[in-house]
Amino acid sequence: MIALNRGSRVSWKLLRDDLATSWPVLPPPEDVRKQENTLSFDFGLMSIAMGMMPGPIPGDNWATPERQTWIWPDAVQQLQSHRGHLIVTAIGEGTVLERSKLLTMVTASLLRTVGKPAGVLWGENGLLNSPEMFCALAENMLPGEVPFPLWLSVFLGKNTDGTTIGFTQGMEAFDLMDFVTENATDSPDDLSERFYGLADYLVEHGPVIEDGHTLGEEAGERIEVRYCQSPFGHERPVMRLDYSPEKGRSRYGSWR
Repeated sequence: MIALNRGSRVSWKLLRDDLATSWPVLPPPEDVRKQENTLSFDFGLMSIAMGMMPGPIPGDNWATPERQTWIWPDAVQQLQSHRGHLIVTAIGEGTVLERSKLLTMVTASLLRTVGKPAGVLWGENGLLNSPEMFCALAENMLPGEVPFPLWLSVFLGKNTDGTTIGFTQGMEAFDLMDFVTENATDSPDDLSERFYGLADYLVEHGPVIEDGHTLGEEAGERIEVRYCQSPFGHERPVMRLDYSPEKGRSRYGSWR
């Protein structure tokens, strides 16, 4: 969903021109269908549909502290004054990855052309991004890379002993497990990059990292993977990254 400030509107001409200029990899949109508050069009076997909603996005979707992530820490404050929103979806015969990339391109073009966008609320996980950040990352990463910073919520914190805790929300969209850790020796920035890298690898190769496997990018680095229930409230099992074979040191308590 795109949160809109007063004075925003969808212009098909501006949107069509931006899609052609910014995303030459896309074919020209076909079978354009316009009604009073809706717009839809096709890209081959995939379709985009959008509808303009007259009121703000319901507050329980964005105005709670757990919605804030490091990528846009003042999101709640910035969205307080928005007055409408645009629901945009991608459907059709493409894969989840293909539909997500298409939706990201169209969303970036909408942000550049609606006039006064306030922010983006992405997916069931409700990741909030500013218009500027969303467009910049989309332009820098698409179409060749997978823009997980726009799709995957990452929550980070520090333990009293200096280790890092963190978890993701959003991998369920790809039918994969989210990641959690309570004792990472990575810095928060490095841990977020590790999460994005794992997400990219698993979306490309499938669920090939199994319970009990070990990870490590550097000599001497050993991270054990365990499938488990989440200490952070995920409804489905998660993939826990255990940086230490010893008893857990998190402020959330021991897990062995």
